[in-house]
Amino acid sequence: MSSAIVGHVAKIIILGIGLSTLDVSTDGLNGHQFLQWNNITRTFPPNITVPEYCLPMDNTGTSYTCEESDKVWGILTLSCIQLPAVVMSLCAALAMLIYDEKCSFTFFGLLGLMFVPYPLVVLAHQVAHLFIMSPQMEMLSAILLYGEGSLEASPQLILQNYILMSQGDSRPVSIFQILAICTAYFTIAKTSIELYASESGRWGTISSFIGHKYTYHDSMMQSKTLCEKLSTMMKISPAFLTSLIYRVGCLSIISTMLQQYTAVYISIGIVLSFVTAYRFYEGGYSAYYIAATNGDDAATDDKVGAALFYCLTNITILSKCPLNNRKQNYKAMMAVSTVWVLCHSTAILTLMVWYGLLPSSTHLSHWTTTYLATPSIFYPACCSMLLMGPLSILALWWLRRQVRGMKEGSGEGDLWNPDWS
Repeated sequence: MSSAIVGHVAKIIILGIGLSTLDVSTDGLNGHQFLQWNNITRTFPPNITVPEYCLPMDNTGTSYTCEESDKVWGILTLSCIQLPAVVMSLCAALAMLIYDEKCSFTFFGLLGLMFVPYPLVVLAHQVAHLFIMSPQMEMLSAILLYGEGSLEASPQLILQNYILMSQGDSRPVSIFQILAICTAYFTIAKTSIELYASESGRWGTISSFIGHKYTYHDSMMQSKTLCEKLSTMMKISPAFLTSLIYRVGCLSIISTMLQQYTAVYISIGIVLSFVTAYRFYEGGYSAYYIAATNGDDAATDDKVGAALFYCLTNITILSKCPLNNRKQNYKAMMAVSTVWVLCHSTAILTLMVWYGLLPSSTHLSHWTTTYLATPSIFYPACCSMLLMGPLSILALWWLRRQVRGMKEGSGEGDLWNPDWS
């Protein structure tokens, strides 16, 4: 058995099946823990009627231990597990409807996938990929795992960080919540890096994508040993890790301070990212090919699809659209990253001014109960995020230099701007 086959099997078992199973399991156990009855510390003013299920902790008459279950957090945590299936099936069905005619059976089949447990879809493909070593299976594996990372682990991480930071010492932190946060970080980073390193193409229709046509054959991972694959992922990881730490850190601060208003803030960022990605996305030959075969409207749909990808998947980490090569995606990646840096920097600076310069009467009432209640924690956290923003942009610029210099000696050719074949 060759070292490439051993690396292929080891990577799927450890980084594919193993990590996916661990991530979903910790999320499920964490959601189940929220639904159980737990002792929560609550503070009630003297003029408020204390619920019967709360017992006083001391003689002050304000601090109580209440036995409660967090049904909202539990339901949201468990719902995130199936979110990738819902979003990806809707997007795939919409793309099928736009690009392919007379496909009602496939269209409704794709819609039906949203009701299939997404972890089972990922597991089935990973098992099949064990026995089928092809660029197509590798690309599909990267996309499916990235769906789990961007559409399940990302909202899960934002949610768990908010719960952890906003409730301060009032709720005990379970080991399942800590594990869910750790596996989410690892899953998001690993799947984003793997998607960037996987094969890209200029698919004009769903059928050409499924048939593995018009690809660039630019995979960084194909026919490598496990050590070589891990080495490649480590080399290109700084751009992804810095963006992950920066964006998640900023969103954790913003969500802790603004609570439900964070949804409005993220929505604004998504809209700005969509407009920016549409403006800066370079379709390259794909755009000319689609326009020539399906008309200018189809080329516009191509840009809309790429912009939709960037606005939904770049909230917590840098990512690359599989459509077209790395050079053609670089401008959109840089533009969307810059949008989020500007948004987060503006929000953090605004919160610092609000927190430090405006009267305390203007502060939101929940600020005193969070982990950011003290200036010794709040200001260092905000300043470190302001420094991480430009660093994440610099890391993306360095990623371009790295990949442009990867003229693979093993015959893989140009990985930055390859010709299609």
